[in-house]
Amino acid sequence: MEKFVAVIEKAPQNYSAYLPDVPGCISTGSTLDETLHNIREALEFHLETLADEGAVMPVAFTLESHLSNGDIILEEDVVIAYVTVDIRSESATHS
Repeated sequence: MEKFVAVIEKAPQNYSAYLPDVPGCISTGSTLDETLHNIREALEFHLETLADEGAVMPVAFTLESHLSNGDIILEEDVVIAYVTVDIRSESATHS
């Protein structure tokens, strides 16, 4: 199981989320819970696509690593969460 850092930002009408370790993997939702659910689904789909293409799977870095590198700036309307997926099962089902 891999734990990817998810950055969730509050917008005026919804939430948006991205994964710093998985460029291009983003999602939105009306609530925080919906956004977490949607970003997990987006990550699973993204990993399936990478596996289908035979691409290298992304590496999940720690929150501390992202904060020390300045990749994530903590602000008032930012929530940090972990999204956990099983990369081995994603790549195994598509190899």
